[in-house]
Order: sequence, then C-alpha cells, then structure tokens
Amino acid sequence: MTGGDRTSKTGLIHRPRLDRLLVGRFEHRLTTIVAPAGAGKTSALSLAMENNRLDPRGVDIMIELSKAHDSRLRLIAELLEAVDVAYEPEHTDEQSLRRLVDAVWTRAPDEVALVLDDVQFLSDPDAMAVVRDLLELLPRNGHLVLASRRAVDVPSARLQAHAQVLEISSHDLEFDDDELHELREIRARPESTDLPRHAATADLRLAAGSSASTGFLREEVLAGLPADRLEQLRRVSLLDEIDDDIVRELSGGEFDAEMLIGLLPLVERRAGGTFRLHALLREALAADHEETERRKAATISADLMLRRGEHAEAMRLHLLAGNEVFARDIARAFVSEPTVSQSTVRIAEVARLVESFDSHGPLLEMLQTSRRFNGLVEGLVEPIFQVAASARACNDAQMEAVALHRGFQALFFNMMLERVEGPELDRLAELASIVPFARASHAHVISQLEQRRGNSAGALAALADYVHFGPEHATIVINQRLTDLGRVEEVGDGLSPDDLANLPEGAEIFIAYAMWLRGEGSPEFANEFVSGLLIDMEHRGIRDAVESALGVATSIALAAGDVVEATRRVQRARDLSRMGTPRLASLFASVAAASLAAEQQSDEAAAALLSDEATGAAFGLWPHRAHLLAMPLLYLCRPDTRPTLDRIEFGPSLTTAVAAGRALVALRDDDDPVPAAELPWTQLHILRVHLLPHHLTELACAAAARGVAAAIDALREIPNLDRHLARTVGTGGPAAAHAAVLLGSRPVTAPHALRLDLLGPICLWLDDELVVADDWTRRVRLRELLALLAERRRLSRSDVIGLMWSDHPDDAKASANLRANLSRLQRVLEPDRGQGDGYFLTTDGDVLSLHDDVATDVELFEQAIETARQADAAGAPLRALEAFGHAIDLYRGDYLMDLDVGWAVLTRLRLRSLAVGAMCRVGELVAARGEPEQAAQWAERAQRLDPLSERAAAIFVSALGAIGDRTAARTAAETITSRFEVAGLGLGRSTARAFERFL
Repeated sequence: MTGGDRTSKTGLIHRPRLDRLLVGRFEHRLTTIVAPAGAGKTSALSLAMENNRLDPRGVDIMIELSKAHDSRLRLIAELLEAVDVAYEPEHTDEQSLRRLVDAVWTRAPDEVALVLDDVQFLSDPDAMAVVRDLLELLPRNGHLVLASRRAVDVPSARLQAHAQVLEISSHDLEFDDDELHELREIRARPESTDLPRHAATADLRLAAGSSASTGFLREEVLAGLPADRLEQLRRVSLLDEIDDDIVRELSGGEFDAEMLIGLLPLVERRAGGTFRLHALLREALAADHEETERRKAATISADLMLRRGEHAEAMRLHLLAGNEVFARDIARAFVSEPTVSQSTVRIAEVARLVESFDSHGPLLEMLQTSRRFNGLVEGLVEPIFQVAASARACNDAQMEAVALHRGFQALFFNMMLERVEGPELDRLAELASIVPFARASHAHVISQLEQRRGNSAGALAALADYVHFGPEHATIVINQRLTDLGRVEEVGDGLSPDDLANLPEGAEIFIAYAMWLRGEGSPEFANEFVSGLLIDMEHRGIRDAVESALGVATSIALAAGDVVEATRRVQRARDLSRMGTPRLASLFASVAAASLAAEQQSDEAAAALLSDEATGAAFGLWPHRAHLLAMPLLYLCRPDTRPTLDRIEFGPSLTTAVAAGRALVALRDDDDPVPAAELPWTQLHILRVHLLPHHLTELACAAAARGVAAAIDALREIPNLDRHLARTVGTGGPAAAHAAVLLGSRPVTAPHALRLDLLGPICLWLDDELVVADDWTRRVRLRELLALLAERRRLSRSDVIGLMWSDHPDDAKASANLRANLSRLQRVLEPDRGQGDGYFLTTDGDVLSLHDDVATDVELFEQAIETARQADAAGAPLRALEAFGHAIDLYRGDYLMDLDVGWAVLTRLRLRSLAVGAMCRVGELVAARGEPEQAAQWAERAQRLDPLSERAAAIFVSALGAIGDRTAARTAAETITSRFEVAGLGLGRSTARAFERFL
C-alpha cells in the first residue's frame, strides 16, 4: 500500500494503537500473536520493528519461519545465525542453545526480542521443544515473540501468574474505525465502502471491490494488467523472497521489483528491500497460470536460483515444476563441490529435499554422512568409504567417485598416508577411465603423493587433469595445490578483479593466502582485511577452514605488531583444535602458537612447539601448508628441515623466505652477516610477511652494519622496534653492535623487576617488595615525577618543568630541582646503580625516558578491560564477567588519588570512566542473569565513583524494581532525578523511560 506520510517505509499504514500494544514485547517474557492467515500478524510486527528502529526500546531479531525450519537442527542453526553465532554441528543442542543464550545475554542491558513469525510451520515436536527450551533458558533481557495461525504449545501458566505473558489475538489485530478511514483515504475509496475489519480482506476489497474474493481479485485487478506484466507476476509468485535482481533477470530487464509489484495490494515490503506476496495474491495468480507455463516459470526461476548458489531453492522449484531429474542433478552437483563451499546448514537443506524423492539411495547417504561431520575430520574416513561401497552396489559410478574423493581428502588432511595406497585408490584408478570426476580426483591423489615424495615436477604435472572437476571446482583446487607447492605467484594468475569477485565461494581463501605469502600488501592492510574474512568464514561454520584462516591471521597480526589480536586468534584456533579438527588444520594452530611464542618468549620456546611430537604432523620431504607461514622460523629452529628446504625449488617469495632462514642461521652459528646483507631489502613487504619482527630486526641490523641503506630504512617500518632491538643486542652476534648503537647503549637486562601502582595511593614495588625508602615516601615531587614519566614514557626536560614547576619564576631553579629529583629517583629505582644512566630511567640529550619494563597497574587494568570487552563482543559473558571483575579489583581508587596535579586530570577521568563502565557492565550482566540484588550493589559502587552516571542510575533503579521493592525504586528515581537537576543536567531519554515505570 502507499499513502505518503500516512504509510511506513514498508508501505503499511501506521497503527499507533497496535504499536503501543506491541511495545510490551520488551516488558514480557512471552508475547503471543495468534490469528488466522491475512489477519495482519506479520504487518503488525513489521510496523512495530520499524518504529522501534526510530525510537528504540530494545533490539528485535526476527526469524521468518517456513516449512524448511520444521526440524530441530535447522531451527537451531537459523537462531544462531540470527544472533551472529556460527553453528557448530559437533555441539549438542544444549551447547548450541547455551551459545544462543550467551549471545542474547551479552546484549544486556538492551532488551532483546526474538521474534518467530509463522510458528505454525513447526509441526515437528523436536522443533517446538527448541522454542520451549528457549522460553526457559533466555536471560532476563531476552523475550520471545511467537506469531502463529494457531495456538502455540508452550508452557505459560507460571509466566501468566507473574504477569509475564502478553497475548495479542485476532480481535486486537482487526482494523478499528480510524484505521479503516485511513485505509479508505489511501485507496481513494468513499466512506460508504463497506469494509470488514480483517486486514487482508479489507485491503483486498478496497482494491478489488465489495464482492472481492481471490476470483474477483483475479478478474478485476489482475485481468486489467498488461499481459507481459501479468506473466512476470506469475513467474515471481513462485518465489518466497523477491528482489530487484530476480525481477530484472526473469523479465530480461523489462521490470524491476518496484515497477512489477510495488503498487499491488497484499504485497509486503520487507527489510533489505525485498518483497513478499500475500498467499491470497499468490493464489489468485496461480489460478489462471497454465500448468505448462507454471512449470516453465518454475524451471526458469530454478536456473536463476542455481546461478545464485541457492541449491536448495533451485531444487524446490524444479520439484514444483515436476523436474525431479533436474533436482537430483543439482543435489549430485552440490555434493561434488569442494568442502569449503559447503556448510552443515546447506547440506541439511539439500538432504531434506532429496529425502522427498530418494529416501534410500547413495546420494542421500552421502549427504547424511557429510552432515554428521564438520569438515574432513578423521571420523569421516570409514563412513564415507562405506558410502562409496553403497554407490558401487547401486552402479552409481559418479557418486562412488565423489565419496572416494572425499575419503581421500580426509586421509590426507589427517595424515593417514599409510591408508592412501590401498584398494580404494585402485578402485578410483578404475573409475578414472569412465568417470571424468574420478579422473580429476585420481590426479589429485597422485599430485599429493608426489608432493610428499618431494617430487614437485610430478605433483605439478598431475594438475593438468584437474579440468575434469569442472571449471569452478578446478579453480579452487588448483589454487590450493599451487599454494601447497610453493608457487604462490601463480595462484589466481590471469584473473581480473571482476573474475576475483565472481569466483565460487571458497576460492578466495587460497587466493588471499597466496596474496599474503607473495607480499602484495602491507601487514597493516592485511590485518584489517583478514578480520572481515574471519567473520565471514565463522558464519559459514566450516571449522577446519576457520582454524586454518586463524593461523594465517595470526602471522599477519604478528607482522603488523598486533600481539593482542595475535594472542586472541591463537586462543581461538586452539579452542577449535581441541574440538577435533584434521591434523593439517590443527597444524595451523601449532605454527601460530609457535610464532607467538617466538615473538613473546624465545625461539627455543617456539622450537618445542614446532617439533613433530608437539604438532602430530611429521615434516617429511615437503613442508605442509601451515609451514609456509613460518619458513625462516622453521629453518632456524628445526635443523632437520634444512636439507629439504634447501633442495626444493619454490617460487620467488618462498625462496626469499628460505634465504632469510639461512641468513638467520649464518648469523647465529657463524657470525656471518653477508647472507643477511644479500636479502632483497627493497622488497620489504615480502620480508615482513615471512620474518617475525624480532628476526627481521636482527637481520636488518646485520645488513645495516654492512652499509645496506634499504635495511636501515626497513628498521623504521618494524613495529615495537625498541623491544626488538634490545632482543637483538642480547644475541651478541654481528647485529648486536648496531642494535646497541640504535638503543643508545642501554643495558639489556633489567637489574630487577619494578611495578608501579598508580590507581589509588602511589606504590612502588621492587621484586615484589614495597619500596619504603625515605626519598620515596617523603618526597611528593619524586613520586609525581615517576608517575609523569610512567604516563608519558618519553618527555623533554622542558616539558617536565612546564608540567611540574609551571608556576616557578626561576627556570634555573626549576632545572636544578629536576636534576636533584632525577638523581634521587635513579637511586630509588636502582639502589645498587653506579654513576650515569640506569636501565629504567635514561636520558638522551634533552629527552627523559622510562623503560617499558616498568610495569604499571594502569596497563594491567586497561588490558583486563580490553580482554573483558573482547569476551563480551565474542558472546562469552562468563569470561567477560571474570575479566571485568579482575579489572575492578585492580582499581584501588582514582588515578594518582594522593596527587593534586593538573596534568593527570584527563587520565584520571578516563580511567574512572573505564572503571564505572566495568562496574555497570557487570551490573547489566548479573541483572540479565536474574541477580538484581548484585546488580544493585554494582550500580551503587559505580555511582559512588560517578554520581552522575546515567547508566549506573538506570541499572540501580531497574534492579530495585526487579527485586520487588517499588518504593525504594521510586525513591531512588526521584533522588537521582533531583541530583541531575541540581547539576543542571537532564536525564537521557532511555534513562527517563526506565524511571517512568516507578515515578
């Protein structure tokens, strides 16, 4: 419908009465909307959600159900996807629902409404059990909205007793007099038009006349349309979701969605710009749709859906057209696709459709077996070979070849090489003469065997037969093999940017990996890019592919100097590995952990993690895919790999990586800087890709000492350079002298551990002993000087004087005061130090520097806050609570609370804000967990730190109300409102709204 300002963005008339009623979905545990078809359930929800986006009361997450969701698996997967959580098939239903609950919990204090539309499609008792479990498990900020054509079977008596159920009936959905008047105005019909109050029927009657029915709609509305438009409408009516691209393609560009559908009655505009035809309109369009034309339209639409990669929808349409053979062919093509292009949810959709026409064949067995496992795990091997045996018994050579191919993939991914050359390989060789796919698969096995034998020429030669996989499949697998064989420069060769954008799903993984290995972008750019790629892959839910990508992403983060992100990625990869992934995928986690250990601890720590025993993956005669990420580290830490790496002819980029490994060994073992000087320092991106920053620093110092200008320039690009220079000095090799010069000959090893507590009263700890020296305890200026240096780390003397002695009239006297305090501070920090600079406090001309080794509780506090935020963002509220609690424990009081100095004010306010935010977040999380007493305590603590924190105030008042003490809640709301008024501040809209319930 249209109507200017009287209509919403979705084309529906505004119904404030109904919207006010539906606002209650954020105040009740359960909302049910039960009414027959056409009563306006979906329209009412769409309007309410649109208005909520303009004036938020909470967060709506809508799932539009269909017959496809009538299974426990599909419903759980859809729910997880709706809250941006990847479905993990190895998780139990209980674990999956726990992750869903956590995702809702982490959105507290926002109220979250999970809206399930068309619940009547959930006829499977197991699927409805998921809904009942949700109602029981959702946290306090979670709300369930169920829209259905019939009563919903969920336990609600207890919730009814606590006034936690909002029931909306067909009577509530009926148009009132004002709404019917508005509808008449929109349709330009006279007031005398007699209208029913049922939404769809009223709209239909206005559009088609007083005696409207689907027949009348057909005769009076559709019959008046041009024949070409009517034909296109009939075609698109076969689809559930209609968008511009679909309409343009089906109509040959003659129409777009708005032109074709926009002005018709009974059309729902949906979020994202798609359309949906009401069942009455679809019925009217179908009535005069000749069977042959309907089948033709379904077939054309199916082909379009297949080109868009929608295999299940394409199969449904072909089945609608009676094309069972075509539907079967789509399913068979789907199971032949690379595993990186499949997900468990997509497999389940295709399997459900196959089951409708082939309930016992090897095709369904193949799909069901694939669905049982996530990726190419070891457990897949025997069941998939059994599928091959079943296919052979049915004389289905194609399906036998696909099953054998998947089995061999699992064998190689799990390094079960002793199992490869057996009867299954003989059978695959037999099939290769009659089945093109088998010929490609056999070549794939041979190529991998030749690689493991160290024969790269033989491995590359076998790629010629990959064309028999088909163009898209071959593109993915050839890029994978070229990467494995160290020919990363050839990956994606000849592809234009448009080609790259149109590659099949999964192909971009290996191309992106190759682009990183050949140094096509800076680590900083790659680190940003890979973050988005990881999110996309997590949504696909293929665990071994995600683990591999995390390994690559860790190397990228380390090269960019982002150790925090690298640590998070290693932890996530290890978590996946513990769930059970193929060995070659787990090797990525091992290499990532080793690289992180080398950067944070020592090369010896990395060597232990890289051993065959630790990784469970023997090195053999060729490096594995994960090893390509850390070739110099491997060459340095595992001498047994050097003969193999020296023998192999890689492409230019990986040849440089091996050369860098040789240069490290030459420096460490022979004090020989020449190989370091000969590295291609003008190709810094490639060196940054393959070398960990501390190794790159060591090699660059060695080359710079021999006068290589590009190596001197390279040092400026290395993140966290001082730390790496200090480490290079510690090697004592040819690079150490140059590193020491760059560091200003500072001592390398700290004489003891120093920790400075700045939150609350200032405390200094030397080797865990509290410093009580008179100079420290009695001299405020001394403590202020150290605190200032700890905050800024590097300051000129004039800046220090300006900040600490700004009101001193005599600059010479101020300088003398600074010198005296510096001398005393040096004795406090290093009591056994002689004359000159110390380790912790150094001078470089006019610049004073405090070493990074002086740890502060501020840094620990901020790290704990960041850890908590990451856990919160990742949907892990329990971990977030623990980390926020640790941060709050560190916050003993305001920053430098015993110093009244202007330069600390902004930092004090910032850290106090972080502490208040942490306390509020804990309050929000425990409130959503159903612990309002604790929430009130945390909010009270936050208010003591910041009496004008609206967030803390809202939590405190809401928590008192949730406890049941409405009098206390009202008193608190009045007191806080008055406090804000005295301060000249007004309450924000959301806070005022929270208070309204009690005032």
